[in-house]
Amino acid sequence: HDKLDMATDLAFDLDEFFRQHDPQYAAQHPELEVGHYPYDILHQDDRPYIFATLDGELIRKETGEKGILEIKTSTPNGKVGWGKWQNKIPDNYFCQIIHQLAATGWDFVTLVAALFSHNGDIILRPYTFERADYLDDINYLIEHEDGFWGHVVNGTLPPQTIHF
Repeated sequence: HDKLDMATDLAFDLDEFFRQHDPQYAAQHPELEVGHYPYDILHQDDRPYIFATLDGELIRKETGEKGILEIKTSTPNGKVGWGKWQNKIPDNYFCQIIHQLAATGWDFVTLVAALFSHNGDIILRPYTFERADYLDDINYLIEHEDGFWGHVVNGTLPPQTIHF
């Protein structure tokens, strides 16, 4: 129980560290400019209902491409829990980063995950997603967000299930 409490406390501390100490992340990634604007709400000009707040903003110095820094902490349980992080990220986080790409129109997302094992080990895993590789997913999500917003505007209930 003590290790789990320690991992939980460390998760909050690490999350806060990333949020307040972007210069350290930037020092580890000299190819990037890193910014943190905690109260910015970014949105599409023609769809203001598609918006996002970001953990951090990135710019690739060499190309000027704009990116999103997303920070996650997790304590995966067992084989299934760790499997969600094996060469991929959990589906709910994937949906979030696809939404962020849709809202901003930016070029990439880097998600940094701090994964805590029950024995107290911490594994940092970075995952980078290039917008160009996920255009179909972004368009799919925008189509469904537009449909949902239509229900809001019309005051009608949306369907209770989404078919994939």
